[in-house]
Order: sequence, then C-alpha cells, then structure tokens
Amino acid sequence: MLTEEERSYLKRTGEKKKNYVPVGRRGVFGGNEFAEELARLSRGIIIHSNPNNTIIFYRGKKYVRPDIMSPPDTLSKTKALEKYRYEQSLEHTSQFIEKLEDELQEYLHHLAR
Repeated sequence: MLTEEERSYLKRTGEKKKNYVPVGRRGVFGGNEFAEELARLSRGIIIHSNPNNTIIFYRGKKYVRPDIMSPPDTLSKTKALEKYRYEQSLEHTSQFIEKLEDELQEYLHHLAR
C-alpha cells in the first residue's frame, strides 16, 4: 500500500505529466465507477480521479505497457456513431409507442362512456 505522502507526490507528478491514454466511449467519461473498473482490470491503484475526466493511477515500479492498448472488439468511430443512432432511434420509437398506447386507452375509455 501507499502512504498518504506517496499518494500526494504521485498525484502532483501525475498532474504535471502530458502522457495520457484516452478512455471512455468517444470522450464520454464514466466517473469513479469507470475508474474503479479500470483499476481492477489493470491491477493499479487509483491515486486521484478529477471531475475533468482525468484519472491518475499507480501501477507499480515493474509495470510494462501492453503492446495493444485497446481490446480487439473496440468499434470504429463510424460504427460507434451508427450504434448510438440505432439505440437512440429504438428509444425514441418505444417512447412513441407508449404515447400511442396511452392515447388509444383514452380513446377507448371515451367510447365506453
């Protein structure tokens, strides 16, 4: 484990560095939950998680960066945008169907009177 002094030093050092790896889905940051999952997968320690989408990790002195940083099933920007639009259209369609069902119930209730 790291002492509070070591954490503070690593936080200051990490904030000065320009080296970074973009995470999230096309600039969307998942917050602390995402940071904890990333720490679990990388076997690192979260030093600091900023609200401006910055996570500072400590992975140990013997950490070696993997050859391939992104998983093989990562979508391209075009595919990710296509998937996002498809999911958005499904959500909009389901909301529209709910609205029509409510209007149909109101109409049937009106006819029953």
